[in-house]
Amino acid sequence: QAIISGGASLQIVNSSNVVIEGLKFTNLGNTGLLLDGSNNVRVTRNQFALQATGSTLIWLQVSGVNSHHNRIDHNDFGPKSDTDPLIAYQGDNNGNISQYDVIEYNYFHDVGPWVANGKETIRLGLSGISLSNGYNTIQYNLFENCDGEPEIVSVKSSNNTVRYNTFKTSKGGLTSRHGHNNSFYGNYFLGDGVESEQAGIRI
Repeated sequence: QAIISGGASLQIVNSSNVVIEGLKFTNLGNTGLLLDGSNNVRVTRNQFALQATGSTLIWLQVSGVNSHHNRIDHNDFGPKSDTDPLIAYQGDNNGNISQYDVIEYNYFHDVGPWVANGKETIRLGLSGISLSNGYNTIQYNLFENCDGEPEIVSVKSSNNTVRYNTFKTSKGGLTSRHGHNNSFYGNYFLGDGVESEQAGIRI
């Protein structure tokens, strides 16, 4: 029931078995939550509504050595107008992505205005770690009015699963950008007669 505001942020570094629950992130200028080299961390029932600054800003970043088995669930993300992803997996500077993480049952909404590149809702990896095996799962999330850029979810790593998500009135698509052995199934893309530029799944 605390509010993270102003220039503050929250960082979980080289830790395990931590629960971040019930916080509201309204801060500006810093990543709201950084999971750095941590494992078995649960991020649940938080509201991410960071203030716009007109610059680039990742809201929730996962990176570092020994990052694995984290769960991001039942959170509210949005609205977001600044460039950079809401959730970004950055790797450990050794070519590896966090492994066995689950992103599920979250509500992502009202991302925009549209830019050509750099405002993904979820970016799972980077080009430089695209051959790293993540074994991560993105499932049962709702994406609504996510009109940030052509890639709503951008997968840039290997051996991940994206399933049972709903993309509603959102411009852009689910994109397999880099990596091997990724699975995409059971996702719904609903234009509802409003959104005419849904991209669906792009490989």
